[in-house]
Amino acid sequence: MNYDYFKLKNGKINVYPVLQNTLTTKELIEQVAYASSLTEGDCLNFLESLRIILQRNLALGTMVNLDGIGTFNISCKLHEKKDEESEDAEQENQEAEEDKIDGHSVKLKRITFRPSPRLKREVAFNLHPHKIKEQFRRSMVERPDKAERVAIALELAEQDWFTVNDYREATALGKTAANRDLNAMVEQNILQFTYAGSTKLFSLPSGNAEKCGD
Repeated sequence: MNYDYFKLKNGKINVYPVLQNTLTTKELIEQVAYASSLTEGDCLNFLESLRIILQRNLALGTMVNLDGIGTFNISCKLHEKKDEESEDAEQENQEAEEDKIDGHSVKLKRITFRPSPRLKREVAFNLHPHKIKEQFRRSMVERPDKAERVAIALELAEQDWFTVNDYREATALGKTAANRDLNAMVEQNILQFTYAGSTKLFSLPSGNAEKCGD
């Protein structure tokens, strides 16, 4: 991320991000489809359904909380009638107006979004490129194909064993897609797996992943 800053009269320095581009809906759909088992059509339908469900629930006064993302809410205001009444006349009519407040006089002020603590932590962490694992820097243009993903799995297995999350980090796949890949490799005898508690460990067929649970 690029950033700039300016200095206030009191000596305080304000830092702000210099935004480079905007992630479009099409690009978002492509990335979600790539990182999951969903098709681009599924992703588009989900976004459209999410928009409809959000607007319906927010209009009903329901706060919408998405775990790991944040909370959507609305604030309201009274519809302001523009007339030539004096301030005195306005004050005299205030009590009468309060009695007339109904759904027709209440208007939407704004839709607010409050990010979750998890999202803020993850964004704050990823502001520092040197902290990001090399696997996460894989360009979306250079997506690993099936053969490349097998090579990645074999490379991970050379470290004795690895987990589904290790494979996800190295390939940028979603949980479902990663499990599907690894299960296929097990069926093809490219990998084997065992359990350490509830964690599934993958290794080369000749490896000793069983010892990892000891």
